[in-house]
Amino acid sequence: MAYGSYADLEREAPAKLERKATPEAFAAGLSRVAPPGKKPNSSRVANFGSRMKNVGKTWLREWTESMYA
Repeated sequence: MAYGSYADLEREAPAKLERKATPEAFAAGLSRVAPPGKKPNSSRVANFGSRMKNVGKTWLREWTESMYA
């Protein structure tokens, strides 16, 4: 989704990130690019889920600091 302004991004993106960046979505993405006969490591998938809790506001702050002077 394209955001019309920074205010829109600030209001919507953190919640969307936290809603969509699930362990299931991570595992599905890894599965799509896995070598033949391989599957995602379940501990990596679980770790991803634990790291993505309440990350939206931090992500926005870090992204803003890195992209703008």
